[in-house]
Parts: sequence; structure tokens; C-alpha cells
Amino acid sequence: MHILPYDNENNPIVDANNKTVPLNYFNIVKLNKGDAFEYQVPGYETCIVPATGTININVEGMEFQRLGNRVEDVWDGEPEGVYVPVGAKAEMACMSENAEVFIAGAKYNKVLILVMYKIY
Repeated sequence: MHILPYDNENNPIVDANNKTVPLNYFNIVKLNKGDAFEYQVPGYETCIVPATGTININVEGMEFQRLGNRVEDVWDGEPEGVYVPVGAKAEMACMSENAEVFIAGAKYNKVLILVMYKIY
């Protein structure tokens, strides 16, 4: 399935329980400096990945500061991301001039523990 580019207005491109791909979730969120976005997807675990820009993330009270080191495009630096357990509330705030953030997820029936670590 190919989805042509369009302005999704920060609404899921593939929402939970999509009739074509019910096991997947996907959203592209575009933010400007100072903008915030929050979401919660019951029944799905997700991962927040800044494609460009820098964001702060809060997942159920666990803070991740200044994620994202790519400026121009997804090939402009090493990837970073934050795992969001099934149904957890996640909030992100744009710290750079703008940011494009990918949220990808999959249906899952267990809640895993969120542990903070950094890969060097």
C-alpha cells in the first residue's frame, strides 16, 4: 500500500484498528518552536522518532530531554527514539525552530516497563 504525501494536520495516517492494516499505527507530527503534541493509543505500543528537529518527550512522567540531532533530513545524523508502552500517554514539545516527528506503533497485548538508557 502506498499513501501519497499530504498534510495530515498531525492526525494519524494509519490509525489504530485501521481496516487495511489493523496491527499498525503511524503518524507524522509537524511542530514549530514552543508547540506541543500529546497522544495515547490504547492497545498499541509506539515509538517516537524525531525525523528532523529537537524535541522534549514525557512518557507518563519519565522525561527525555533534547532528542533529535537531525537538521535537514533523516540522513543528517544518527537516529534517536523513545519507546512508549501500550496505552501510555506521551507528550512532546518542540525545542528547535521546527520538528517533524514520526510515531510508529504496533498492536500489542502486554504493557512493558519503560527503562531509560542511551546507546553510545
